[in-house]
Amino acid sequence: MGAVDVAMLRIQGVDFALHRLEGSPCQDTIVSVGRSTEDVDAALTMLLDALGSGREALTFVRDEETGYEVPGQSQP
Repeated sequence: MGAVDVAMLRIQGVDFALHRLEGSPCQDTIVSVGRSTEDVDAALTMLLDALGSGREALTFVRDEETGYEVPGQSQP
């Protein structure tokens, strides 16, 4: 798998892991939200607010129930 750059943090009781695979052709930073988080959308908003960024910073969002969503694009 190779080396991974990772940062783990907690904001208002919500656990986040930010990670990127070294040498991967995809240089996006992947954000994982703790499994115990009930409202992942609200958690992502809280993280983005803390980073001073908005939803436009997201390339995609993956949800176990709905699959992948590209922010700003309508879903079929």
